[in-house]
Amino acid sequence: MPEPNDGSFEFSTYNRGDGIPPGSYIALFLDMPTSWGGGYKGDDLFKNRFNDPDRNERDPQFKVELTEPGRTDWHFNLVTQDNAPSPSPGPNSILKPVNK
Repeated sequence: MPEPNDGSFEFSTYNRGDGIPPGSYIALFLDMPTSWGGGYKGDDLFKNRFNDPDRNERDPQFKVELTEPGRTDWHFNLVTQDNAPSPSPGPNSILKPVNK
C-alpha cells in the first residue's frame, strides 16, 4: 500500500498502524528512494538531518512520551532550510550498518 503524500504517518511495532508501547522515544525520520521490486536503496533524501537519535535528542519536538490512552495528533516540523545536512549518518543513525 502506498504511503500517504500528505505527511501523515502511523507508529508501528509489528504490523502497520498497530502502535507502539507506552514509553519514552526519540522520533527519527528518513526519506529513502524505493527500488524496482520493493525495498529501498540509495541515500536518505533528507540528507541525514533526522535519522540520528543523538542529533534528534537535542530537539524537543522529537522527544515522544507515549502514555495511555494515547495521542493521534503528533506533529513534527521537518524543516530542511537552514538545517545543515550531515555528510554521513551518525554513529547511532538508523542507517548505520549492523556489525554481526
